[in-house]
Amino acid sequence: MVIITRWFSEHESPFFKVVCAGVVNDIGEITTAAHCLPSDDVSNLVVLPGTSNTCQPVSLTDRRSVASLKHVDRRADVAVLAVPGAIPPARPSAHAGPPALVAFGLGTGPHGTRRCSARPVRLTQSDPTTCASLRSDLGLPSSLLCATAADGEEFNTCSGDSGGPVYSYSPGRPPTLVGVTSSGVGCEADSVGFIAALVGPNDGAPPAVTASWPTTD
Repeated sequence: MVIITRWFSEHESPFFKVVCAGVVNDIGEITTAAHCLPSDDVSNLVVLPGTSNTCQPVSLTDRRSVASLKHVDRRADVAVLAVPGAIPPARPSAHAGPPALVAFGLGTGPHGTRRCSARPVRLTQSDPTTCASLRSDLGLPSSLLCATAADGEEFNTCSGDSGGPVYSYSPGRPPTLVGVTSSGVGCEADSVGFIAALVGPNDGAPPAVTASWPTTD
């Protein structure tokens, strides 16, 4: 996961200017939620690719300027940023634990708390009828997946988690990026959050979207 902020000087903390989270794809571009970018002008944005703790100071040399908005689909809430110098992630090892779908983000948690590091939330599929009704009421596309928190989680994704990656973990397989956090209706464990879904290899091509819930078996 990476942090996207507005431009900051050496006398400022970048964490007062956080725009969204994002994730580096296989060719060093950043995928995030399109609603994080109010316009197509991204010249004032920078990415902190190696920063995972918002309580630690950040050097100006650690930031990477956003060169351009390579792809945006505001209906599906997906955007891809070209960021020279962003390093593609190492190939993850196979997952040895139980099946899981996990969102990572910088948002608020129980009781309005905000932690220094990214907050993981295990997710499960929302009731399909409830999902369809909410998407219809809110005018959202069917490409957005609906998720509630898995058993044992206090909170669902919440304000500030937008753009953070959502990974599918299956035993014996490397984790797979299935989307980024988009929005939600409440933050409680049984509330519904929306995932802007990706499909296909993470090869820098404009992401396609799918309404299919990812399997974890």
